[in-house]
Amino acid sequence: MDKLLTFMNALKQAFPLALVLLVGCGPGLQAPADPDRSREVLRTALDVWQRGDQPGSLRSASPAIKVADPDWSAGYRLTHHEIASGGDRAGIDLRYQVTLTLTDPKGKTLQKRTFYVVGTSPVLTVVPMIPIAESFGTELWRQVCNLPLLSKLQTCSHVVSR
Repeated sequence: MDKLLTFMNALKQAFPLALVLLVGCGPGLQAPADPDRSREVLRTALDVWQRGDQPGSLRSASPAIKVADPDWSAGYRLTHHEIASGGDRAGIDLRYQVTLTLTDPKGKTLQKRTFYVVGTSPVLTVVPMIPIAESFGTELWRQVCNLPLLSKLQTCSHVVSR
């Protein structure tokens, strides 16, 4: 129960920041991500990772690409990637399913299927979608998803059914 209260307090504290990020700080609306450009940006970021460059190396590229991937930052090497066809809208950005073959810092190889959200306006961005259960712990998330109001959320569907 203490973990649930901690989680709910974290949500309350994160809400204002999330609201600012969703609404944005600049005037007017940003343009929706360009499908061709976003796929190219994602492929470039993954190719740079696979080549062995550091995550921050794309910030000095022209045009700059901001990438925030915890696996890349933690020293995982990307040995292969496959971007699924298409790209689903995620607000103004596009979401792509990607299969990654990674080698962890200890040399163990693993395959991971994840989603990346790619933005093209006003800045080129590539960010993986990190499952909430991974961030807060599966058991805690299962308790939250079993609450009557939240059990119908799409985010909860994979947790409740386990």
